[in-house]
Amino acid sequence: MIRSGTTYPRFVGSSPRRRESYKTGQVEDSRLSGNDARESTSQKPGLRNIGVRRRAAGFTLLEVMIALLIIVIGMAAVIDTSTESTWKSAQLWQRTIAGWVAENQIAEYRARRTWGNDRKLSGKTEMANAEWEWEMTVSDTDDPSMRRLDIEVFLKDQQGAQASMTAFIARL
Repeated sequence: MIRSGTTYPRFVGSSPRRRESYKTGQVEDSRLSGNDARESTSQKPGLRNIGVRRRAAGFTLLEVMIALLIIVIGMAAVIDTSTESTWKSAQLWQRTIAGWVAENQIAEYRARRTWGNDRKLSGKTEMANAEWEWEMTVSDTDDPSMRRLDIEVFLKDQQGAQASMTAFIARL
């Protein structure tokens, strides 16, 4: 028989400790009020808490392993990106210095003001604490008073041009 004015607890969610009152709608926590069924049975001598399991706080081994896997994948991506960035930075440095070597060789050729018959020139130079080798090809153009200079610059003892540049000079 139900009496009026009495509040009957109902369980809210999956936790048996949180109860909501029908009348007031307030949620009460039985851990704070001391109305836990386990407490009442554990106080009686001779009764044990059979089937009542207390969930341990913390993470399971599977959760920890998945979290570590995610961290490892993220760190591998960061390391790969930083390695690639370092490599590209070194390549950019080499190409910039090689471009300066090419510009210097073109400027020296112009400064000599010679109109010789040399078609292939090559040499070595040092810039930015590195040894550079360059090859210049001089070719005629349709205009007899102009020549085309093609220069390629290599880092010493390496294959492949680090910089290639083309310039035109006029006979003064």
